Amino acid sequence: MPEPEDDKKKSQAGTAFRAAEPPPEKLRLKCLPVESYSSLSRGLIFSKTDGKAGDESGENQPQHPAVNRFNFAAGPQTGNLFHSLFEKIDYSLLCGHNPDSFMADSGIDRKFQAAAKLQYSALKYQAYASLIKDIFFETLKVPLGSDEKKFTLADIPSCRRRHEFQFLLPLAESALCLDIKDRSRKLLKTPEGYLYGIIDLVFMHNDKYYIADWKSNCLGDDSGSYHEQNIIAAMQEHDYFLQYYLYTLGLYVFLSASLPGFDYDRDFGGVYYFFIRGMSKEYPGRGVFFDRPAKNMIEELCSALLRKKPGN
Repeated sequence: MPEPEDDKKKSQAGTAFRAAEPPPEKLRLKCLPVESYSSLSRGLIFSKTDGKAGDESGENQPQHPAVNRFNFAAGPQTGNLFHSLFEKIDYSLLCGHNPDSFMADSGIDRKFQAAAKLQYSALKYQAYASLIKDIFFETLKVPLGSDEKKFTLADIPSCRRRHEFQFLLPLAESALCLDIKDRSRKLLKTPEGYLYGIIDLVFMHNDKYYIADWKSNCLGDDSGSYHEQNIIAAMQEHDYFLQYYLYTLGLYVFLSASLPGFDYDRDFGGVYYFFIRGMSKEYPGRGVFFDRPAKNMIEELCSALLRKKPGN
């Protein structure tokens, strides 16, 4: 990981965000199965299932006439909408704005409508525009990190973000009992093949790499519903614990291969899951899940699941 005073190492760290050449083993794709997060979690044998694949069901949605951020438009279309916005909208647009001025800026509104057009018609976007922009603004402005090192996603420049980060790992045929902090115990069985995944966001802050995942799940009628206990219940229900361990494995393998001197304990900051409907500066802890898997757990996954280990 680059040291703050070492420009050469900083340059090396930047290369970790550049596309790597496909490994020779990728040529075997035509004769070996490619697994994803959701296929592993079903089998348990992983593609993402959050709003992109329908895990954000709307059957428990409150049917109230007053539409708000907690009950509007549940389902995969809204999940896709926010994934698109967080990927395409320039975070620096928030600079110099408070929530009211951000909402009122017609130039910003045109950018949102353009980014939303594949998911929402112009009419539907206009119906929910204020809610959509409010969720976006609040999510990027929520303080994150420890008390002495607070930061926001709006602080992260585009050169230190990689959206829709893809990985492909060579799987060995294996069986592993995975116990994640007594919250998720899974017997993970994998065939020989490949594990393919897409991480919503990988970003750097203070010379550490972080994973982030956007979740638009409806957890309740108000911000109080987005407390730790409800978030953990949602994480368990949708196998998100397994998901982020596999995402961490994917990033660990990538950085081990592409960043000279990569050290997990020093260079990996952890994993954020953002339940965006519940996030606000007023209640900064709500809607935010954070964990940093122990190095020995990721090394155990690497040893048990992969045909080819980092550095080999």
